[in-house]
Order: sequence, then C-alpha cells, then structure tokens
Amino acid sequence: MMRLISETLSEYMLYLLIKQPDMLPPGIGLVLYRDTCAEAKLFFESAAAWDPDHCDARRMLLGVNTTMEPSAVNGTRCRSVLFNGVILGKALRDLGDDLMWQMVAKVWEEMLTYAAGKCRGSTHLPQLSRGGELITMVWFLMAHMGVGDMYEINKRDGVPKLIVRGQ
Repeated sequence: MMRLISETLSEYMLYLLIKQPDMLPPGIGLVLYRDTCAEAKLFFESAAAWDPDHCDARRMLLGVNTTMEPSAVNGTRCRSVLFNGVILGKALRDLGDDLMWQMVAKVWEEMLTYAAGKCRGSTHLPQLSRGGELITMVWFLMAHMGVGDMYEINKRDGVPKLIVRGQ
C-alpha cells in the first residue's frame, strides 16, 4: 500500500514539475530535472558496452560504485541528482521494504505539503475552473486548518486573512 502511495505521489510531483511548473515554488527544480535526464542518458549510453540489453536500469544504477561523492566525479557545476539518488536508493534498501516505503511516502507527503504551502494562491484559481489539482486541494486544506504561508494576520484585530496575490 505504501509503495503505491509513494509511486503515485512521485509521479504526480513529476507531472507538476514538467506540465505545471507554476504550481511549484520557484527554484531550480526544472534545471535539476534536465541535468539529471542528460546525465542518465549519458550513463545508459556509456553502460551499453557492459550491458547491451539495458534490461534492468535499476540493477545497473545500483551497481555503480558510490564510495566517492558525486561532486568529486561530476564537479560542483553539475546539477544532476542521479548519483545522489543512487546513494539514497542503496541506503533505503538497507531499511527493508516496509520501513523504506513508509519513509519514501512520508518524504513525498512532506514535499507536496511544502509545495502547496509555498505556491501562490493566484496560481490555484485558474486550476479550480478545470476541476483543480491535488496540490490545490492540499492548499485549501492547509488554508482551512490555518497552516502555511497563505495567511496574513492583521495586528489590529488579530484575524487571519487568506491572501490571494495577483488578483
């Protein structure tokens, strides 16, 4: 069950990154994604010499020597997180399936909650006319519960007011 939740949230966050980047807080997420895709392409092309079938990408990545820091291999200018992910994947496998998937699901939950709280309210409004996004529902739930960055409290009357900038 936790594996399904983790995979679903992972795919949803990737969907937001690629198709709805305005729904995520500004940052270097798209740059990280592009650099990581480029590095993965290079890795699998170069790996063709020792595994021409490419039958198991996971096995190939987990076979990478991770004793050196990724920045020592790629330099500090590379924004790829591919080999950091390999290191993390190896550490997670040591936890066992149940704990690993619980932890992964919790991280994706926190990432979705963080992104929802940092997303501008004005970004959610057009989504509502199209049925909304999960991140918008999380944003509304957080607003209803009074958590996140979407409130401004007037010092005179102490009443929180929901902020929707850009409208």
